[in-house]
Amino acid sequence: MLIKDKDYDIILLDIQMPGIDGYQVLDEARQLEEGRSKKAFIIALTAHSLPEDVEKSKAAGFDEHISKPIRKKEFLINIKEVIERMIKG
Repeated sequence: MLIKDKDYDIILLDIQMPGIDGYQVLDEARQLEEGRSKKAFIIALTAHSLPEDVEKSKAAGFDEHISKPIRKKEFLINIKEVIERMIKG
């Protein structure tokens, strides 16, 4: 896992991947970050867009939830909001 060797500001993480799901990767990433002063802002990317899907991803520890298909304008607005939240701390 790349996060093991390097700090990242933002990670876009697909929920459905072959062999492992995004929730498992999120858990591993958060464990690797333990003790670090800097934590990545991890965003769930998924085709699941129902309110309960958003709640599930946030409850699991994702910082944001973006539904597919991704539309450029909406995506850029979401990323801008994420960066603003990161700056505020």
